[in-house]
Formats: sequence, C-alpha cells, structure tokens
Amino acid sequence: MVAQLMPSAAACVEIALTDERNVTGVSYCPAKRKWRAYLHKGKKQVWHEYFDEKGDAITARLAAEREYGNNGMAVQVGYPTFERTVKAPKYLDLPRTLEHLAANASAVLSIKSKMIMQKDSRAIRQQLGCEIGRMIAVVDLLVMAGDVDGGDIEEGMKAKVALLKEGY
Repeated sequence: MVAQLMPSAAACVEIALTDERNVTGVSYCPAKRKWRAYLHKGKKQVWHEYFDEKGDAITARLAAEREYGNNGMAVQVGYPTFERTVKAPKYLDLPRTLEHLAANASAVLSIKSKMIMQKDSRAIRQQLGCEIGRMIAVVDLLVMAGDVDGGDIEEGMKAKVALLKEGY
C-alpha cells in the first residue's frame, strides 16, 4: 500500500525543495540518500543506477531511453495523487487507526528528541525512517477507507513545502 505513494511523501518534499518537476523513472531513495534512475520495458526493469544529484539521474534516464528505444519521458508536474483502486481492509476501525497514528507521531517526536540530545547516529536515523514509514502506512489506510481526503493531504503538502521554502 505504501508503495502506491511513489515517490513517497518525504521524497516529494525533497523534490519540491530542489526541483519543481517529478520525472517518471527518477526517484529519491532515502535509504541510500541518492537519486535512482530506472527504466522498464513492459513489466521488466531493464536498467537502473544511483546518482548523488537529481539532474544527473534525469540525464542518465534520458540516455537510457535513447539506448533502449523508449518513446519520450513522462513528466509529471506537482504531487502524486492519493487515489486508490484497492478497498480498505474490513478490519479497519477509525478510532483504533487514529490511535495508531497518534502513537507513531509520538514515536517520531521521541526519536527527534534523541537525535537532538544525543549524537546523531545511523541507528537513530533508521528508527526515524521506520516510524515515519509506519505513520505513512496509517495515513494510507485512512485515505483508502475514505476517512481522509487525498486532496486535503496534497494541499497540506503544498502549503508545508511553501513554508519550508520561505524559511530556508
């Protein structure tokens, strides 16, 4: 379910802060802290590489298209939509799901405090990534169940990115 949020919400913030275009076949890989360029022919992945800069990944993706004969790169402006074709699980209970969301948000705050108070370590960063992933999964369930509108999430993301741009 979370994979349907590609690129992930965190990657969208990173992309929006560096470049206005979301390019098909180029995504940010938080685990490696690199940009990944990839190409599929049908259902088979025929090429991929990692790059430090997004521009390098886009250039390599274009070159791979020429090499493998794809017809043009799709450029998607804005944020990914949160539309779902899968129905929410029958076990989904709104109060319980909101409790999970609150617990994950609390865990993210706790890990943030650890990062500030202690020396930053890879283990703490990994914990932070896992908790954010869990939180995104709960949000995904809320959207699928129809309890939260995906359009509202998009508007909130756009507003937050605008605030971040002003603050930096």
